Amino acid sequence: MIDISIVRLAHQAGLCVIPPAQDGTKRPFVPSGGGWKHYQQQRPSPALLKQWYDPSNGLTGLGLVCGRVSGNLEVMDFDTREAWDEFRQVAEDCGIAPLVNRIWAGYGEESPRGAHLIYRCSEIAGNTRLALRPDGEKAIIETRGEGGYIIIAPSNGRVHPSGGEYRCVSGSIATIVEISPIERKDLFELAKSISQHVPQPAHEPHVGAITGMGGTPGDDFNRRASWADVLGPHGWTRVCQRGEVVYWRRPDKHQGISATTGYAGTDYLYVFTSSTALEPGRAYSKFGVFTLLTHNGDFKISASTLSRLGYGEKKQTQKQPEA
Repeated sequence: MIDISIVRLAHQAGLCVIPPAQDGTKRPFVPSGGGWKHYQQQRPSPALLKQWYDPSNGLTGLGLVCGRVSGNLEVMDFDTREAWDEFRQVAEDCGIAPLVNRIWAGYGEESPRGAHLIYRCSEIAGNTRLALRPDGEKAIIETRGEGGYIIIAPSNGRVHPSGGEYRCVSGSIATIVEISPIERKDLFELAKSISQHVPQPAHEPHVGAITGMGGTPGDDFNRRASWADVLGPHGWTRVCQRGEVVYWRRPDKHQGISATTGYAGTDYLYVFTSSTALEPGRAYSKFGVFTLLTHNGDFKISASTLSRLGYGEKKQTQKQPEA
């Protein structure tokens, strides 16, 4: 059962406590009856919490309503331990490990299958999917924010469908840290970079005839140019490489990552930031990025430029038979 002293500590830390159901659904449960929506705006009183967590109720779970009611609490929920381990490794490679470690030291928690990264921030949102499974339907990393709910340690027993326990491994609920909106953005972009879902490439017109080319300049550019050729002149920085995947940072950013190339054996740029001319969540070819960054999206002018630079195959002019 959950000791009332832990519940009091959470309340004193400004958190909105609601027990989870004891049936493995991980949904909020109000022992006194009624729904939990009321508690998205107002915290239960200490007296009500004492009533809920009376030993006779046998509650084995502790849950928090996220958002403003808990002091702008937001949680990154890692569905698997593998996703959490990869997130920490990429954080180390791209320079934001100190941020992740600071949050984890304030309150670090392992769920039965994954982990929770819990923080407060002046800028939060509703529940947001950040990294997806290959089918693009289910998340491996998502947030619980405004209107969200999360189960925390020391929940155990029938609270989780596996019967496993939630464990606080560092810090406490009294020392949850606050991060800046910029730091939060770094976390989100990092999480998006390890999504397992491969987005469809952005549409690009098949430009070739206007330059008198057979094999188009764009196709030839995609084959022969490197991503450093495309991104380097516009201030993008190559941060690191893990396997075949290369991580890139946008201009005017000094830590974290903004995009990857080489993911899942493709030769596309996958963008995670909304701070560039490129649309986040899309896949771009080298020709597409060159066109957007160099010629403001005009594919005809871009193809002409590449033709003058020697890309594309000249059409063979058929010799007319003599009369």
